Amino acid sequence: MEKVRYAFGTKMDTAESLGFANAAKPKQVRGGKVVAADELPCEADAVVTNLRNFPICVSAADCVPVLMYDPAANCIAAVHSGWQGTELNIAAKTVAKLTELYGSAPADIQAYIGPAIGGECYEVGDEVIAKVRGTISPDSGAGIVDGFPKNIDLRAVVAEQLREAGVTRIDIHSDCVRCKSDIYWSRRAELAKGGAYQNNISVIEIL
Repeated sequence: MEKVRYAFGTKMDTAESLGFANAAKPKQVRGGKVVAADELPCEADAVVTNLRNFPICVSAADCVPVLMYDPAANCIAAVHSGWQGTELNIAAKTVAKLTELYGSAPADIQAYIGPAIGGECYEVGDEVIAKVRGTISPDSGAGIVDGFPKNIDLRAVVAEQLREAGVTRIDIHSDCVRCKSDIYWSRRAELAKGGAYQNNISVIEIL
């Protein structure tokens, strides 16, 4: 069985500083397109591969990064899921792409949801909440933030999208990038201070 390594970076990190040389990254456009690594360079917000020693990555600053690994089919994915990508259910589309290209069974996929803005810090309004929560079962309470009716927890919605796609092995990083903006880049935190921001890298590789 192949081995895998992955990392969620902080403000101080690049793919190279984390030990991933020449990581392949799509041109992210806040959409729902998933591509194979051999299609790069192109516009997309998720990339998949089964190549060894070929790291793939995405970047985010508030949005949800998701890394996936199927040890049975020996394939990986890197996903950028902002509210637009979450509305387009890019996480589930990535699971489907792994199945289409590499024969993955969703139950074999391990998903790692990285640091992102937390629900209590992510006020978006009713329209966005309706669009995002419309992608999951109406019986699910995923994404609802108690005491914050205008907010949504994107990580919780993405996790539910993965569950509904058949993925059961899901790890969710607890860090909110806005609360810990001294460690991570957060678009909302930096704009509130009138400053510029960069992105946190999320990278994965089959060894």
